[in-house]
Amino acid sequence: METLKSRYKRFLYLFLFVDILLFVIFSFFWIRGRVPEKIFIFQNKETEFDFSLPIEANIQGEKAEVISNHSEKVKENIVFSFQEPFSLYSQKKGSYDISLKLFGVIPIRRINVDVIEEKELIPSGRTVGIEVNTNGVLVLGTGEVIGRDGRKVEPARNIVCTGDYIKSVNGKNVETKEELVSSLKKLQEGITYLTLERKGEMIDVVVEGVKTKDGSYKLGIWVRDDTQGIGTMTYITDDGEFGALGHGINDVDTGVLMDVCSGSIYEAGIYKVVKGEKGTPGELSGFIKKDTQSKLGTITQNTAHGIKGKFQRPLADSWERKQIALKQEVKRGKGSILCQIGSEVKEYEVEIEKIYANSISKSKGMVIKITDKRLLEQTNGIVQGMSGSPILQNNKIIGAVTHVFVQDPHRGYGTFIEYMLED
Repeated sequence: METLKSRYKRFLYLFLFVDILLFVIFSFFWIRGRVPEKIFIFQNKETEFDFSLPIEANIQGEKAEVISNHSEKVKENIVFSFQEPFSLYSQKKGSYDISLKLFGVIPIRRINVDVIEEKELIPSGRTVGIEVNTNGVLVLGTGEVIGRDGRKVEPARNIVCTGDYIKSVNGKNVETKEELVSSLKKLQEGITYLTLERKGEMIDVVVEGVKTKDGSYKLGIWVRDDTQGIGTMTYITDDGEFGALGHGINDVDTGVLMDVCSGSIYEAGIYKVVKGEKGTPGELSGFIKKDTQSKLGTITQNTAHGIKGKFQRPLADSWERKQIALKQEVKRGKGSILCQIGSEVKEYEVEIEKIYANSISKSKGMVIKITDKRLLEQTNGIVQGMSGSPILQNNKIIGAVTHVFVQDPHRGYGTFIEYMLED
């Protein structure tokens, strides 16, 4: 028969086991939250890191020249501790993996180390008009259709989803809303075959259209195929590539990152500034000069970190070039942004209050606060239309403004410049 003492011992062992298990689980997620999934370093430049974490790291990569925390150069793999400061160095551009293990045993995650060239960019801050067309017709949602018998039917419900892109109707490609409407007008029967792009995958569906009183067939699908607005250009390269916005163009109704097939940026003018207030974001109200002479460039990409494209105007030698700084160089403290509120771009003081180097949302890598009285008098902080304004620190480009705090227009988020350049 089990004694009270043995029961007590068993309880203590169980308690100790659960305690250790909880500690390991907590340590696992705490450490994952403190180490980034990706690190950028410059080619031929030693970069220092200090994570002070109880984990071992194993760097793997063909002919990756690495300097450990003891400054010992190696050609192949190296194991070192994250408890001490260490440096990374590579003579060769490329991508390498760091495998992390808690206490040298439990795998935590892999960090991708991307070796890139040092870059100089032309910081812009210029307000531009943006117009994009989607790659296919974007579905906003589905709705009811009244048939010729007076009944309400929702034919596309649970077949076509918000965020889908309609690519073809009955085998015929469609790229615009007008082409979609024209194809539907030609339907002689209700059965309609649609090819959709859903989350990167192509699927075929069948929708049985509803015949209405005028004899036409309706599918009950709400769509959109283009959008336009005002934003800020972040940078231009000497090769004539530009980046803007700092975040992707998402559809206002669906929140989906728009799959852009074409687009342009134009000169823009600002006719009114609506100041931001607590609970109500302000905005730069402007107009787009949509003529051939006012076109600044073409848009080739819409990424989660901003739009990219080709700048078609000649670059002036007088335009100042600035080095970029990677996120591990960014420090809390004074900085500045470039933005256009009136007719010209000006530099305004900001305070970099927080740095989220490991943030899941790359568009929210740092918190900045507008401190410049001139800008506060004009806008009361960050307003819509300022997204993409380049952020500077120590005369280097470190990122771009992305979002405003709705409850505090003095503050907002910024993304790091390497994220805008990587896509």
